[in-house]
Amino acid sequence: MGIFQRSRAAPASQASVARRQGIHWPLFVPSAVLCALSITIFSLISSMVAWLLEQKHQVHTYRVDWPGNPTQINVEPKKLWTDQGHMSNGLAVYGFFLGVFGMLTAWRMTKTGQQARKSLSALAILLLLGTMFSLSAFIFVFVVTYQTTGQHIREPIALNSVGINYPYQTWTPETWFQAVLDLPLADGAQHAQIKSRVRSMVAWRWMLIPLLLVYMAALQTHLHLHTYALPSSLSPTRGFAMGWLIYLAMPAVLVIAMRLLSLVLPAKPAQLVSYYAFAISSFVLMLSCALYGTLVAIPLRMVGYGGLIQWTVGRAFKWCMWLGTGVTFRVTGSMKKEGGLSGEDALKDRPAVFVGNHQTELDVLMLGCMFPKYTSVTAKKSLKFVPLLGWFMALSRTVFIDRANRTSSRAAFDTAAHTMKTTRQNVFIFPEGTRSYASKPDLLPFKKGAFHLAVQAQVPIVPVVCGNYYHVLDVKGKRFTPGVVDVSVLPPIQTKGLGPEHVDGLVKKTRDAMMDELIRLSHVSGTGNGEPLPRTSALDGQERSELRKRN
Repeated sequence: MGIFQRSRAAPASQASVARRQGIHWPLFVPSAVLCALSITIFSLISSMVAWLLEQKHQVHTYRVDWPGNPTQINVEPKKLWTDQGHMSNGLAVYGFFLGVFGMLTAWRMTKTGQQARKSLSALAILLLLGTMFSLSAFIFVFVVTYQTTGQHIREPIALNSVGINYPYQTWTPETWFQAVLDLPLADGAQHAQIKSRVRSMVAWRWMLIPLLLVYMAALQTHLHLHTYALPSSLSPTRGFAMGWLIYLAMPAVLVIAMRLLSLVLPAKPAQLVSYYAFAISSFVLMLSCALYGTLVAIPLRMVGYGGLIQWTVGRAFKWCMWLGTGVTFRVTGSMKKEGGLSGEDALKDRPAVFVGNHQTELDVLMLGCMFPKYTSVTAKKSLKFVPLLGWFMALSRTVFIDRANRTSSRAAFDTAAHTMKTTRQNVFIFPEGTRSYASKPDLLPFKKGAFHLAVQAQVPIVPVVCGNYYHVLDVKGKRFTPGVVDVSVLPPIQTKGLGPEHVDGLVKKTRDAMMDELIRLSHVSGTGNGEPLPRTSALDGQERSELRKRN
């Protein structure tokens, strides 16, 4: 006989039934969350569809002040996807009613205290269908925000659309909402409301994750408790906790199974399976470290060490990723500048504005590996609403930037500059503003916010350059392999005595230095990944071109 005995071997006693009577409530929770999520999706999509219908035949003129080439475009939204919005609303309503039936079923099981295998099966089916309907409704959110990446109203499209209607063949809700978020708008009140709705929809997609986790954990626990009879030595509380522990081990089991499967599959499928195994591992580890950060943030802030929160969590994430995926970043030898600090010494000098190149989502691990103490990162405002991660970032003094609101962004930087002066807190910024996913050593154009912040606070700029790690993570090609990536910290660039008129020069000087170092770090020999090139003086254009050809 094992620890557990099949419940069919002997009829459940009255005490056993009584003990199970109070354990049905966890199944009530995901149904309630499902109802709340469905209603939220319904209200958000309804407001978006109404606004789309209102804007359907209106023409808006935008002035786009690109550097050295101001222009304007006349935008007339056509063929907007309102039908998909109505369909999504219907799916959200179905999800709501299925959630209601799920709550009623869970309530009945709680009141009767019966095993109710049929009721448990019915509840599982209701929750699965309800989740599928809500997930289907949520696809509209992804369509609105992500479907046509690359068709944003940016410089190339704006320059080709001067004085004409935006071509409706390439018009989608995503381009419209991206225009709403990115470009200056005339009607402040109306568009501020729609911007808020867009950000809410983007943030709420993350609520699917805790919903599915709660549902799967509760369902697994109850299937376990109704399949096996609890022995007298095991209390219901311990049995319930055991069910949760078994569930929490499921991601690890799934990843191990996928890794083993990749060993026997052909090359292409094996690469795909291995990619998703590493991606799942990274995501679970990131959420776990964010939860850890949320828990430690409160006591650290209470004892006056709030500036160490992100450093503490970053180091934890570093070792978790090294053990879980075999990927890590290392700071290479420092570069000494006569009369100044070396790069690695600059990590200890504060306050400073650290700027780094932004390649993929894996740069979060780069921060964890080299992040100095008393440093905060900047992040887009929508991340503030992501469960666990957003909570941790809010508690750890992250500087949130609203890209759609210049006034709000300037206020955030003003606050950051004041904090840097008073508490000597560093700030880390990715001046490219977005991920490049570059397959070769290259940098996107730099935004000036980090440099204005450094000049305003009169603190040095410390460039941090991460070598191109396309060989470790290729998001588009679905390749993710273990590896070590070199990171170089360049000598600080002083800003004392400089004003806003010097920002353009600072941007160029910093970007040129980072580009030279990026090419050096990312040098690849003809036989494979080679050692970084020896440090030299700044490269001229011809030398850069030759090195890129060799890459």
